[in-house]
Order: sequence, then C-alpha cells, then structure tokens
Amino acid sequence: MFFFGPTTIFVLACNVFLSQAALVPPDLRAARQPAKADDVLSITLSNAKGQSVKSIDDLRLSAKVTNVGGAPIKVVKFGGIWNGSPTQSFIVRKGGEEVKFVGIIPQLALTFNEHGFYTTLAPNQTITVEHKLAVLYDFSAAGSGEYSFEPLAALAPDVPSTPLTVLKAAPEKELTLTVVDDVEDRLLEPEPNDKGLGKRATNVCLDPIKRRFITASYLESKHLAKIAARYVLLRGRDALFQSYFKTNIAASIRTRFTGVETEFVPARTLNCADITGSCTGGNVIAYTVIRTSNIYYCDIFYREVSSDRLCSHQYTDATLIRGGTTLHEMVHANSAANNVPNTNWVIDYGYGCLFDQTLPTAQRAKNADSFNCFATQVFTGCPII
Repeated sequence: MFFFGPTTIFVLACNVFLSQAALVPPDLRAARQPAKADDVLSITLSNAKGQSVKSIDDLRLSAKVTNVGGAPIKVVKFGGIWNGSPTQSFIVRKGGEEVKFVGIIPQLALTFNEHGFYTTLAPNQTITVEHKLAVLYDFSAAGSGEYSFEPLAALAPDVPSTPLTVLKAAPEKELTLTVVDDVEDRLLEPEPNDKGLGKRATNVCLDPIKRRFITASYLESKHLAKIAARYVLLRGRDALFQSYFKTNIAASIRTRFTGVETEFVPARTLNCADITGSCTGGNVIAYTVIRTSNIYYCDIFYREVSSDRLCSHQYTDATLIRGGTTLHEMVHANSAANNVPNTNWVIDYGYGCLFDQTLPTAQRAKNADSFNCFATQVFTGCPII
C-alpha cells in the first residue's frame, strides 16, 4: 500500500526492503541510492513452523528488528514488517518469479512529514512482529515448492518532503521456506454473494447514513474523473498537468481518469464494515483489497466533505474531499484488477498535493494521490469544461 527518493532511508533486508506497500509508502522498489541496511538495522526472519511446512497456513513469519546504531531511528510504522496489517511486508518469490501480493493498499490521512507517520526505535531496542501470509499472496497460482521471503521496512527521511529510498541487504540473507502441499487460496474477505450485485461497483453498506455518504462519494468521484479527463483532452500537458505528472504521456494519464468515469466492474463492492481490521488507529481513510478490487471505508472518511466545497476555491490540501478519496481508491482498484505485480499497478508513492509534486517522473504516473490532487485542483472553482 502504499507502498518514496532522495535522502530517505528505506531498508530492505532479510534484512530489509520495503514496498506500498508498506504503505510505507507502498512500493520501495523504485528506490535509488542503495545502501547497506546492516549499518542501521539488524533484521532476522524465522518461521515458527520450521523451514518446511505442509500448508501455507503454517507460514507465520516472525521479523525481529534491532536498532544496531548509536542513535534513535525513526521508522515508518504503517505497513512493512513493523506491523502485522494486511499491507505488503515481504517480496515473495518462487523460482525467481515474484508471487503476486493480493492484500490491501491503504489510503492514509497522514503525510510523510507528520510525526504520526513514524515511531522511534532506540539504540539496541528490538521489536518482533509475526506475519500471517496465507491470505496475502497468490500461493495457489505459484504452486507448492521453495519460496524466498524478502522483508520490507522503511526509515524516516533525513529531509522533509523528499521521496523515500530503498536500502537493500545482501540477497543471501533472505529467508527460504518450502511449502510441501497445501497452497489453495485463502480469502481475506468472505466469499462473495452475487445476489443483487450489478454490473458496476455496488454499495453493500447496511448503515443507511454511511451508505448514502458512500454513494455520494462514488458519484462525485466519477464527476471529478470526467472533468479531469476532459481537462487533459483539451489542454494536454499544460502547467497544471506538468506540476503533477511532468512529462508523462497525457493520453495515458487521461485513460486512468476515464477508467474511473466509466467504471464498470462486475461485483466490485463498496463497504463500510472493516473486515480486515485495517482501520484501527484512526489514520486510514479507506483501502482497496487487491485480489478482489473491493473498496472499504474507515470512520474518518465520513468526516470528509462534498466536492461542491471546491466551488468556493478552498485549497485541496486543506480539506479532504470524499469524491477524491473514492477516485483515489478507484484508480487503485482499476489498476490492480487482473494485473501481475507492478506491471500496471497504481500504488502510493506519496501523500499530500505538495509532496506529490516532488516525486520522480515515473512515480507520478503510478501514484494514486497524484490523480486525486490533480482532479480536485482542476475542479476547484467548479469550472465548466
């Protein structure tokens, strides 16, 4: 989820690597400036059930992380090996091929510059977190056999408002485990009930107030996407476009918006019940489950405002727009559906409209918040386009 560049420090090692996935920022694989993770962190992986297991239910990896430096370290606390949430905590491979991650991409109400985005690890302090992986990767498609697990983790950047960098440790430190038999799919969500589902995203919330709010947000997301797509068609790569997407191809960016505007996915659901427990803590606005592309809304989402608020020229960074939140999640959902890892996924390289404008060019085209911010900024003042 989630899932960042110049002077940050993302550590990947089995000792450390991170991704969207960690929502720390979800994908640390775009990192540059590799460094030795062992200089700051020691990460040891183990599996409670041993190195050869009968079933993927026995993949319960314990990550033991120690600050081996002489000073406190601020670590990104969302996603990665720092917590046991359904975000991506490992790069899993079999036969050298990456196994598809099918967990969640969360949308945070925090930016990388806020204190709440991090926790501090004192010198010599150790934390140990267990991760249950059966529901988070497509083991069924990969089949039984030997798997490698590369942990994802991230440290705070030295300088605010800069993308994060991955630090990768030696590959021989990856944990290797063998699954002998049972790799059948485990579902993060309950089995779907197709009764009454339409040909597009279906609001299945049972709370009438939340249901109306979600529906309004969904309709507003389509309108924002329509206006943004029309803007790009008419104005191409103008100054506003370049501030968010730089030299990315205008037609490709526009396609992301038209995908939301015309969204037509059978049985995709919009939900108000937090079935994965990912809303706990009050910092997640919403999240998308990659396997199904279903979208779930957390309690803080219902404090957001209608996109009509933008008609008064209210700055988009100052107010969270509910239609923008759903647009953000729809871009995730549309990109994740039926795609192999990273070929076309839009993840979370950054949060906050100003921060999004500091990302490297390639990341901007695959950062969901960039689409949210661009669309809401285009709609500011409610222009007729």
